[in-house]
Amino acid sequence: MLRSFLLKSSLITGFIILFLITFELALAVMAPFRPGNIFFPLQNFAEQKVFVIYSDPINRSNYALDLLERRITDLNDRVGTKYELIALEYLDKAVDQATLAISQVQENQGSDLRLRLLYLAQQASETLKALVLLQDENLSTFQTFQTKIQTLLLMVGANGVSNQELTRVSGISIGGKPSNDNPVTASVITSGLIEFPPGSPGAIHAFYPLVGQHALLACKDCHRSGKYVDTPNTCTLCHILDRPAPHFNGDCVSCHTAVAWDDVHFDHEKYRAIDCKSCHESQTPVNHYSGQCSACHQTKAWNVVTFNHAAAGAVDCASCHIEDVPSNHYSGQCSNCHNTTGWSFITFDHNGYSDCKSCHTKDAPQNHYSGQCSSCHTTIAWQGATIAHNGLTDCISCHAKDAPAQHYPGQCSNCHNPVTGWAKYTFNHNGMTDCKSCHASDAPLNHYAGQCSQCHSLGGWASGGFDHTGKTDCVSCHSGDAPANHYPGQCSNCHNPSSGWQNTSFTHNGLTDCKSCHAPDAPSGHYAGQCSNCHNTSGWPGATFNHSGYTDCASCHSGDAPSGHYAGQCSTCHTTSGWSGATFNHSGLTDCASCHSGDAPSGHYAGQCSNCHNTSGWSGATFNHSGFTDCISCHLQDRPNEHDQGQCSNCHNTNHWGDKAPIINNNGVFGDVDCSACHSPNIAMLPAQEKH
Repeated sequence: MLRSFLLKSSLITGFIILFLITFELALAVMAPFRPGNIFFPLQNFAEQKVFVIYSDPINRSNYALDLLERRITDLNDRVGTKYELIALEYLDKAVDQATLAISQVQENQGSDLRLRLLYLAQQASETLKALVLLQDENLSTFQTFQTKIQTLLLMVGANGVSNQELTRVSGISIGGKPSNDNPVTASVITSGLIEFPPGSPGAIHAFYPLVGQHALLACKDCHRSGKYVDTPNTCTLCHILDRPAPHFNGDCVSCHTAVAWDDVHFDHEKYRAIDCKSCHESQTPVNHYSGQCSACHQTKAWNVVTFNHAAAGAVDCASCHIEDVPSNHYSGQCSNCHNTTGWSFITFDHNGYSDCKSCHTKDAPQNHYSGQCSSCHTTIAWQGATIAHNGLTDCISCHAKDAPAQHYPGQCSNCHNPVTGWAKYTFNHNGMTDCKSCHASDAPLNHYAGQCSQCHSLGGWASGGFDHTGKTDCVSCHSGDAPANHYPGQCSNCHNPSSGWQNTSFTHNGLTDCKSCHAPDAPSGHYAGQCSNCHNTSGWPGATFNHSGYTDCASCHSGDAPSGHYAGQCSTCHTTSGWSGATFNHSGLTDCASCHSGDAPSGHYAGQCSNCHNTSGWSGATFNHSGFTDCISCHLQDRPNEHDQGQCSNCHNTNHWGDKAPIINNNGVFGDVDCSACHSPNIAMLPAQEKH
């Protein structure tokens, strides 16, 4: 009984242990949780157990880099949430773990690991830029870790920094105190210096963390003469000779970090810096404002500039902005036109000012009206100018330059209205009879030389009309309008002035010599007689010809016959209704070949057509074989290859090539016929079923 209980207990315990191991491995591999989650510590515990499993330094370092990459992803996922700080703390531990793991790898085996560490450090640096809450709520922690990452980038990317020296990075603690957990020996071998015990505060430099550029220094760079004591441990004591003149007299850390000299950050509030000029006097450009920088600039950047003119009591604008005005600018105070929002916001109170030209003479374009601006413009803008023309009659005195070339020389008011503008103009032609005195230049080339009013109305040029009443000599005006080879008579013989050139008509009454006008209208090879023999005066189409009394068709139609056509008269076959539907009376004609020899195909029977064909058509041909025994004389070419050389009638009848019954009997053999009479020379060529 006890034995059974112990066995079952062992099995249950073993199952629980196996389950826990499997669960931990799953957490370590899948990593489903993020820092801040209640189960993340359990996941982190599982990951650290897997880390311990790796005994090979390279494999252990690779897994540490995997965990570092996970923590960077975790921080990126927590950006903008309340878990930024805890995600950063786990990332800090992952950096320490990775650098300590790589420090145990031999120098000739760590190049790939260092390249990956450099890449991940760059990723971490980019992720830090996205943090929001941490920079506001835990700025010190953020800046410390940022320095740690920058130090890591410098050390991994620099030549001559060994794998073991990477342990210096772990000495930078974001908690404000250096971490001594799992110290790794940082061997210091320098001439004349006694080596610190591995893992001691001196070995990892815990009392003065070497970050940024300091991490790249060798011990002998600071500890000279083979001793540690009396080594300067403040920025000023080391870098006093590096400062340019004149320089801020405070400690270096007030502005600089160990990453680089140009990585400058100065807390003006912390150091109560109110006398800007004491530091920035040398940075002001020529002719710069002589007051304190804080009157315009902020401490974040020079290019964020604002100036509180009211607070500074600034009323003499010209004392600062005299260099900003363009040439020929208004000489008064800027505030008369501008406000402190920007130069482009301009207003001017013109009340009490009447002499516009005293300021705006330079603004007028060339040949501009010489009077006061207020005569046309308002104080709102130059655009939308108007002028009161009341009492002004001499338009040309102002607008002579506005008229285009060859313009009417009279007063503008004769045509234009100052209310509607130049575009809308009218002219009172009452009493005006000499149109050409103004419009001679408007007429196109070869235009009618008379007065415009004879054709045009005052409504416009397009509505022109001419009263042809009493005018009979059309050619005197329109000779140039006729096309080449046009009828030389008067236009009125064909055209009507009320309907235009297109609608023409001609009275042919009494005119019989059509060719006198229409000879050029006939196409090449046309009938040479009068047009009226075929055409009527309604139009060229629908031509007819009275063939009564005409018998010699060929005298006109010889050119109409196709090549090889029958040489007789057309009337022998055709009617006067049309060429189609031709018929021929073959009565009494027996020599078919005299006409149709060219119609027979190659190799055709050489006898008369009537032996086979009738006069109804070529199709349906028949031949009377009565009395003909020499079939081969006609059908020699009809035989296929390897055919019997005898007469066709031996096998075929005259009805069809395929039926000569009953030569073959029901048993498939020739009756009363010797096979050799036909097939002896070629019997080997016959199919098997025919070899009988």
